[in-house]
Amino acid sequence: MTAHADRNLRVLHVGPGNARDVGVAAILSNLQAKAEQLRAHRIEAAFFGTRDCASPASVVLFPTIDFPRFALRALQADLVLFHVTSPGSLMRKAALFAIARLLRRRCILHVHSGECFARYRTAGRLYRAAVDFLVSHADARVVASDAVRHDMIACVGAGAQSTVIGNHAGAFERNLLPDADRAADGRYVLFSASLVEHQGLTELLHAICMLRQRGLAIPLKVAGGGNAAPWRSLAESLGIGRQVEFVGSLQGDAKYDAYRNATILCMPNYFETCGLSALEAMWAGRPVIGTSAGRPPDLVDDGATGYLIPPRNIPLLAQRIEALWSDTSHADTPGHAGFETARRRFDSAAAVSRYTEVYACICNSPALTC
Repeated sequence: MTAHADRNLRVLHVGPGNARDVGVAAILSNLQAKAEQLRAHRIEAAFFGTRDCASPASVVLFPTIDFPRFALRALQADLVLFHVTSPGSLMRKAALFAIARLLRRRCILHVHSGECFARYRTAGRLYRAAVDFLVSHADARVVASDAVRHDMIACVGAGAQSTVIGNHAGAFERNLLPDADRAADGRYVLFSASLVEHQGLTELLHAICMLRQRGLAIPLKVAGGGNAAPWRSLAESLGIGRQVEFVGSLQGDAKYDAYRNATILCMPNYFETCGLSALEAMWAGRPVIGTSAGRPPDLVDDGATGYLIPPRNIPLLAQRIEALWSDTSHADTPGHAGFETARRRFDSAAAVSRYTEVYACICNSPALTC
């Protein structure tokens, strides 16, 4: 499966450059760990990390340093795969995508988050043009779920055919067992995501407050990078400051332990139905409360592996937390069901095989319209 009979197909993955064990960075780390499996398919994977442009210095370095570095790396690749996770990520990848196209590289667009298309409806002309450019000029499009594919079609039309390759949590798959012993330091609800508004932490804090008013003081552990100050302040103003622990971004054993020892993972995101945190919780054998966002579920089977609620529905969120918290056997059953779902449907080796199918489609199609 290669466009070159004398060597492996060279694929350059473009994604987060900071060495974090979260989100798409974790997915790319897993692909690196699958290097031997990829070579068995005659694929050589390389990785190019991008800046987040969160500081003035990084904004300057992105075009002056990263553009020429990327061009040199792209020239060594047969395919360039762009991993997009957010509106900001999409804009940065659009610039690099244009360079790859000028260099006549074949390009794959992989969208991991529905937020990219949710923003399209209210965004300005530049952002909409970037989305249209990426989708229309990619040789192949990959999305993380049927829900993201639905969102993409709603924005740019049914002509944007795509392949679904679900997110995978290889590190959790390798390192966690659902029946592992929990620590004896008490039960808690876990929230694990970057600290930005659309992740739904505001609604979760209000739900925890509502339960406290009913006499149920449930500890909440908040794991994720970002500015915690607004949410600390909100927790204090709601009178639940002592129940909420902000632990920052977790990696390695600390992250595994946080999931393993949790009673519930609660992720009331406004957009996502396929978040990596939910899949990690399923590998840990923990029930998940997520959001349906009006679309079919991608990970959580409502009532079987956890619960799905409409975004921003605080009373129902509190009700679902109480149901799982008050009956541990009630929580264990969906937790085990979630593990079986993860093992059956979201095995990382299967995801790697799906990638190879997409690569083969591009290489074997003269029209490059896979």
